[in-house]
Amino acid sequence: NTYGALQYQRSLERTIRKQKQDVALLEAAGADKDIITAAKCRLRLTNKTYTEFSREMGLRQQRERLRIAKTA
Repeated sequence: NTYGALQYQRSLERTIRKQKQDVALLEAAGADKDIITAAKCRLRLTNKTYTEFSREMGLRQQRERLRIAKTA
């Protein structure tokens, strides 16, 4: 089901954007190094899941959707 696959891909993209934002906020706040490392590991795992899922389903990875907005 292509529609379901696209919906799951969008869900992974939202999760990746949220995790990237979390890492950036933790780094900006000067959080403990272990907490930042754990957040980066979660992000790496989600990125891997996104890449593998997209490849298996034959979907194009839309990397522009993984970018987070720059805040002032």
